[in-house]
Amino acid sequence: MVQLLSPIVITSSVIAIGSGRQNARTSETVHLQNAAFVWVPVLIVPAAIAWFGQNNLKTASSSFAQQKVIFRRKHTWVMTWLYVGTFGSFIGFAAALPMLIKTAFPACSVATYAWTGPALGALARWAGGWIADRIGGARVTILSFVGMAASTTRVIEAAPQGPHRRHPGVHRGPAYGFSSSRPCSPTSR
Repeated sequence: MVQLLSPIVITSSVIAIGSGRQNARTSETVHLQNAAFVWVPVLIVPAAIAWFGQNNLKTASSSFAQQKVIFRRKHTWVMTWLYVGTFGSFIGFAAALPMLIKTAFPACSVATYAWTGPALGALARWAGGWIADRIGGARVTILSFVGMAASTTRVIEAAPQGPHRRHPGVHRGPAYGFSSSRPCSPTSR
């Protein structure tokens, strides 16, 4: 349904919120930002059901004074750090990889390689779970944090250090890894 309605919505100015872009080939105005509005009618129904149907939370309510005991519990803070370190870093790395590719390898298409970050993260999660079953989750978590810290340090070291300096730590391996038909080279700022 979305694949059918999205092209109609982006070429129609019925809900033309914002300005459209001119198509260079056909000279038609395209309102690409309106594609998300296809989901509005679909989301209104579950939102209304949730608003009017989820009224059972009054039985599970408690005051803030009763809830603030969690701030004194060590395990609350440990779980918070684990969550930020795992899911937060997954989202951060998935968002940072396309920007790093665009900055360091301007000859490469970002859209072609941006999916590799989340894909490797998903595979690492599966493999990490399998390894954690054998050697223990705490060991795998510590090794993952050490690996992320080392990898982040290496990327920062290899990134451009200013507008007129080359990449001192970049090896040619990543440059050739991001090439499809021609080698991508780091920017020569």
